Amino acid sequence: MEKAPLLDIARRDLRGCTLRARQVVGLDPPAAFAFFEDPKNLAAITPPWLDFRIVGDCGGRVCRGAE
Repeated sequence: MEKAPLLDIARRDLRGCTLRARQVVGLDPPAAFAFFEDPKNLAAITPPWLDFRIVGDCGGRVCRGAE
């Protein structure tokens, strides 16, 4: 598996810079989209320091206009 290079951007002036990142996912596109549109998976992909929690019914899917 290919690893993305680490970026040291702390305390630098980033005006006029572009940050590019790439992540390789071992799934075909339909399986990857199915994972990301299921709200129950948000906790698995959200950094722990954000203390993300689902506090209500998340029976739907993540899509344009979802709240």
